[in-house]
Parts: sequence; structure tokens; C-alpha cells
Amino acid sequence: MARPLQQQIIARALDLISHEARWTSLVIARKADGKTCEWIHPLATRFRAVGALDRAAYELLGTGGAGRLRSVLRSSCLQRMADPMTVFLASTTRKGMR
Repeated sequence: MARPLQQQIIARALDLISHEARWTSLVIARKADGKTCEWIHPLATRFRAVGALDRAAYELLGTGGAGRLRSVLRSSCLQRMADPMTVFLASTTRKGMR
């Protein structure tokens, strides 16, 4: 059975940052020479997590893939926030009440 698209995107993003040498911080992406670039740049080799997710969505979905990914994630987060039990559990966890 084929994996859902969200799982495919996450798996690809994890592959992009599977080695510490492919991580970066403070910026979305870097080229091999360490210079800052956008996640979509063809020479980008190091990514932050969000850059890796955007790149993975782009690779799997093409132009607009990152925007679609953000839309799905935003929708998913809003759905969880709308669920009163989720909001309650999140607030009690933060306060150390669980």
C-alpha cells in the first residue's frame, strides 16, 4: 500500500537532513560552500527542518508543493487547536499538571 503524501514528504525531509553535515541553523538552507541560499536553490545541500520539509514537498509535488504543505499543516494544527481536549491537554502538559 502506498504511503500517504504527508508521510512521503516527511520521509524525504528526514532523508535530506539524515546526516549532521546536511543540517544548518539560523537560515533555511546553505550551499556546500556554506553560503546562505533558498531551500529551492539547486545547489542547496544543507537545510533547517523547515527548509527540508519545503524542499521535500517541492520535489514530490513540484511548484506550489511547499505552499500546499504549509496549507495542510496549518489546517491540521487548527483542527487540533479546535478540539477542546487537545487544547486542555496541551495547556496542562505545559504547566506540568499531567
